[in-house]
Parts: sequence; C-alpha cells; structure tokens
Amino acid sequence: LRGLRVLRGADAVLAEDTRRTRTLLAAHGVALRGPLTSYREHNARAAGGLALERLARGEAVALVSDAGTPAVSDPGWELVAAARAGGVPVHAVPGPSALPAALSVAGLAPRPRLFLGFPPGKAGPRRRLLRDVFAASRALDGLDAVFFVGPHDLPRLLEEALEEAPNGGASEAADRDAGGDVVECAVVRELSKRYEEVWRGPLPDAVREFAEGSGRSRGEITLLLACPSGGGGEQAVGGGRASAGEAEAHVRWLVEACGVKP
Repeated sequence: LRGLRVLRGADAVLAEDTRRTRTLLAAHGVALRGPLTSYREHNARAAGGLALERLARGEAVALVSDAGTPAVSDPGWELVAAARAGGVPVHAVPGPSALPAALSVAGLAPRPRLFLGFPPGKAGPRRRLLRDVFAASRALDGLDAVFFVGPHDLPRLLEEALEEAPNGGASEAADRDAGGDVVECAVVRELSKRYEEVWRGPLPDAVREFAEGSGRSRGEITLLLACPSGGGGEQAVGGGRASAGEAEAHVRWLVEACGVKP
C-alpha cells in the first residue's frame, strides 16, 4: 500500500520494464501524474541525468525494477549514488525481495550468509569466486552463499561448484557417513509467481536434477549453497603444503576479507 501511495504521488517514475509496470499500475488502479520512463542498464546515464534534473527542481522521482529490488543486482545504484552526492534524500520503499524470501523457505539453519548477486560471466573469475567461497566457509566454520542465477547459467554454475567443492561435495553416501563435507543447496525458482518451486538436496543431486537439457532450470532463480566448515580448518587451503609467503598471504586474507580475528 505504501508503494502504491508513493507511485501515485511521484512526479516521474523510472521503470526497468515499462510494459510490466503499466500492467501492474492498471491492475491496482494507479493513475500516474507524471511520465513513466524506461530506466535500464543501457540507458541509465541518459535517463538518470533527466531524473537528476527533476530532483534538482524539488520533484519526487520513483524507481521501480522489473523482478527484484532496485540497486540490488538491478539497475539503480548509480542514480542513488548521484542523488545522495547532490544532497537529495533517497528513501527505500521495500517490496518483495528474493534474498530474504529464498532464505525463509530453504530450511537452512541460521549462520553467516554471503550474498554474491550474479556470478561473473567468465569461467576463470567464476571459479576463483567459488574457491574463495569454500575457503571462507572453512574460515568461518560454515556459511551460506547466495547467488542470483539466470536459467541458462544454472547447470554450469552447479557443475563448477561441485568441481571446486571439498571432497566433490561428498557425493556418495559412504563419504557422508564417514563425515565428509556435504554441500547442501537450495534452488528457489520463480518466487511469489505461479510456478514457484523450492528444490533442496545435496549439490551432486542438484547437478543431475538441473543438468543441461533437463528443462528444469527456468525462470528467475536464487541459488543457495550451504558450504560446510571443512572439519575445523586443519587442511591447507587448496590441499598440500604452502610456503611461508603463501600462508602469510592467506592469513591476511582471512583477517581482512573474512573478519577472522588474528
């Protein structure tokens, strides 16, 4: 209701998808008193400049994203930063957010959560990120990594996570019984929509369930990886022995990036 009030009172509305926004406005009987303008990644600078001119005149501008929260892995952070730099107050009008919604239905025990948004598009940086996630999990005695994933990217990301996971995600029942590191995951699709689904299970099972060509990875996807602690951190990161310089660099990373006490 607050969102509808804000939209009715705005002098202009910026929308990631004007067609979808018009449909929603009509469904709720909202008549805008100002223009509805496209605001997407490709035109953010031009549309944002016009919005800043309106804000400088004391007008109210509302920003709406397509299927998420503005400026959270959605367009808008540059406009928010520019507005704040110009002394213009910016207010959040929270709506549905995939991050807390996915966590609430995944059934994972509360512990540190690491929100990583959309993973890198290239394999090298993506694999480095996954290795860092599992290393941080060992340092923090377990954590949940949360990704936003496009439908075509899910099979590849799951496969790479399995390859980078300790002990291959403890894929066999015998490994789990022997205390292997089990990587649980939840694939949450189409939250709050007609085809909402929550799939939960071990990472190796997820790789098979959402394999390329299975037709299972569709829609807007939030992926949660429940990364294990790794048995107290007695193993060297990456396995094997490390030189003194490598060990010192890793300790610095644990302290500065992961917040571990010296």
